[in-house]
Amino acid sequence: MRILIPLVLLVACGRTASPKPVTSDPAPGTSTTSPSTTLSTQPQTLTASCQDTSNALRFDCTVHVEPPAAVELHFRPIAGGPERVQRSPEVVSDHRIIAVFMAPETEFTWQVSVTDSPNRLKEGTWTSGSPPLGAQLALAPTGTSSAEYVLFQSPCLTRAYAIIARTDGQLAWYEDVSLSSSPNSFVDGLSWTEDNTVLAIVNDDIIEHDLGGNELLRLQRFADYDARIHHDIFRRDGLTYVLFQESVEWLGELWELDGFLVFDDQGVQVAEWHLFDYLQPLADPFGVPGRDYSHANSIWVDTDGTLLMSMRHLSAVGGIVADPAASDFGNILWRMTGEPDLLDFGTDFEITSAITPFTTFERQHNVHLLPDGRMIMFDNRRSILENSRVLTMDIDPLTGMADIEGVYELRTHCDFQGGAMLTSGGNILSTCAPTGTAFEFEPGGSQVWSMAAVCTTGMNSYISRFFPIVPPP
Repeated sequence: MRILIPLVLLVACGRTASPKPVTSDPAPGTSTTSPSTTLSTQPQTLTASCQDTSNALRFDCTVHVEPPAAVELHFRPIAGGPERVQRSPEVVSDHRIIAVFMAPETEFTWQVSVTDSPNRLKEGTWTSGSPPLGAQLALAPTGTSSAEYVLFQSPCLTRAYAIIARTDGQLAWYEDVSLSSSPNSFVDGLSWTEDNTVLAIVNDDIIEHDLGGNELLRLQRFADYDARIHHDIFRRDGLTYVLFQESVEWLGELWELDGFLVFDDQGVQVAEWHLFDYLQPLADPFGVPGRDYSHANSIWVDTDGTLLMSMRHLSAVGGIVADPAASDFGNILWRMTGEPDLLDFGTDFEITSAITPFTTFERQHNVHLLPDGRMIMFDNRRSILENSRVLTMDIDPLTGMADIEGVYELRTHCDFQGGAMLTSGGNILSTCAPTGTAFEFEPGGSQVWSMAAVCTTGMNSYISRFFPIVPPP
């Protein structure tokens, strides 16, 4: 079953109760609207009210203005702290703004004003509530990050939650993405999209939410596709790409290989790609036929239409034609393997470096290109005696040269999952998944920030990847 809901200005839906009436002495999670008086001598009208929602960290603000105009909402903690501004830029009479990104159990003052006439305003207060157990985290930052917010999946073994936290250690946003039909939902992949939405793989479903909590997309296995999707999902130019795994019979044995599906902007599957069409197993890397042969773990598409797929168990990356409308869709443009003794996939590159003697990568994750064209990856390493690291590489598919020009080494081995991102400030943000910890490095390798996320219930799993994000105003 496919559900698509148009994205409006963070329009709240799925409310279980009518807005609560204004009270003079609000309990946590309720709001107060101050008596309204238009601070203008002009014959114009502005009314506004903000009410709590079923989410402890969101408030629903409705505004009416005559004549029609753009409006904006300002809110800040009464005890002190940064102000957040959310705008409704359309010149209309009726506006609805879902206020997001606020600390739990905190009293805020808010103001709604006409954008081109800031003296025309309404104001009031609200108090945020307490998040549910699955979103209650102990966040322990050290240092200062160049990013303001990070997105990640909750490590709590309760329900499936997507989380956004401030890098100073304050929870700012959460969304329950659990499947109502499954009490054991888990987030197998998470992504921050080009549309400023959260896209998740939950069990075998694909689910998308906007920051206002609206479910924009839900695609379900056996209704919209048959494949066993897993690990990673990505959107580029309205197309959504997701990894899948399949069992393939070859040489009298069953092998687990990977591929990817492509969905259009309406959620309709428009293409699929199978690794088996381009690679038949030579030998199981683990020595046992039938086990996970390739284990793809990340998928990403460049602006030029090249898809990068990372395969952990082959220590390999492939550059693939991504456009499903192209006549050469799916063709492998280039291959890169990080271990000289593991060439099942093959390689078109010679890896060099002037800064490290270890010109290899092993069991890598989160491979993609930076805006300047360099490749970045989380190099897990095979041996538990080796520290994991982030690598940046200058690659030239025409000459077949790949030069490791940046190395950011963690002080521990992270055996599975992991992330390597660039913050808006130009630093490297890495993720050690087993410990649920993010580390940030300046260019050159100095660590400037870290943050561990631990579930307060004590029932913790891993965090596959922290995403540094810049939310919309």
